[in-house]
Amino acid sequence: MYQSILYVEIDVFAALVLFIIIDRSRNSLISTDQHLFNLELISIIAVLIFDAFTWSLNMAAFPGAETLNLLFCYLYWFSTLFPCYIGLLYCANAVSEALYLRWRWIFALPIFFGAGALAANLWNGWIFTVSAENVYARGPHFLLVGCLPFFHMAAAVLLTVWKYLHTRIADRKKFVMLTIFMLIPLIGSLLQIFFYGLVTIWIGLTLSMLMCYVYIQNGSLSTDPLTHLNNRGCFDRYASWKWETLRENENLYLLILDINRFKAINDTYGHAEGDLALIRAAGVLRQAMSNEKGFLARIGGDEFAILLSNVSESAVGALTDRIRNLLEAENCSAGESYRLSFSVGYAGTDGSRKMDFAKLFSQADEAMYIQKRSVSGTRGEAQLSQ
Repeated sequence: MYQSILYVEIDVFAALVLFIIIDRSRNSLISTDQHLFNLELISIIAVLIFDAFTWSLNMAAFPGAETLNLLFCYLYWFSTLFPCYIGLLYCANAVSEALYLRWRWIFALPIFFGAGALAANLWNGWIFTVSAENVYARGPHFLLVGCLPFFHMAAAVLLTVWKYLHTRIADRKKFVMLTIFMLIPLIGSLLQIFFYGLVTIWIGLTLSMLMCYVYIQNGSLSTDPLTHLNNRGCFDRYASWKWETLRENENLYLLILDINRFKAINDTYGHAEGDLALIRAAGVLRQAMSNEKGFLARIGGDEFAILLSNVSESAVGALTDRIRNLLEAENCSAGESYRLSFSVGYAGTDGSRKMDFAKLFSQADEAMYIQKRSVSGTRGEAQLSQ
């Protein structure tokens, strides 16, 4: 009796944690990964709720208790088919959207098999039984359904490990977290299969969702969805923190970069091409910053910002030269009928003469616009200046 109460409390606590995560993320951008993340939360909550009912109804003695127990056992078993499947879709989409779209129905085949096995359980009792005394028991072939989440989790781990091994070092952290995201419930599922009465798989998934929210989803709220750079909100938070913690013997440089004649690219080639131009420009900036200990963000439209601390002014100049050279190489390799270029302005200060950050931003922005006004050349082309 007390064991059943403990399991119900664990289920309810885990469900409340997931409800809080849903509430915290409800105003975020609904991208595909956010949609899958929300579905994962809902599916785990459903499992926890049905599991809590099965524990509370097991061996209960009141009219209709056996029927209710049987109903919630079916709902529990059926609901267990979805969280790990959705988790696999979430990982597949992170690896490649094309992979997610192409394979999502193939990945769903174990669900159809599990649903069929549960339907057959009405007659053969292979998966579970509820006795006349209202006592739940595993059936002799419960692994026909019980092992299906294991395959989804194992597939997700293999996918994320493969992607980790085939991606840039700078982007590997996300796939480490995704591997852990599915590895924890994978271990939990093995324990739950071999030790009846444990709820490790669903508690493991709850822990994984919390980790995923903190390290991945919450991070995506700070990411520009088009360029995958830090967004304006993230820039403002970082700049505020950096400004407050700037010491007297430290300096800070702010660079503002703007794509020249970006409106002409949109007007001439369309907004889809304009989006591609932004992605290309962001890729160049990311490459230029790959060995820099600085902060890069898209702060609006075709405007980007870089914050560098404890560097010399010559290092700032070297960075702008590197951006110019990389952008020229990108223009040559892309072979587009327009050429991308930046106007750049920067301003610097140190802790001993720290001004208001808004003033530093204004100085860098004004320096950029001075360069932008001096730009000359053919349509869609401009120079990168310091």
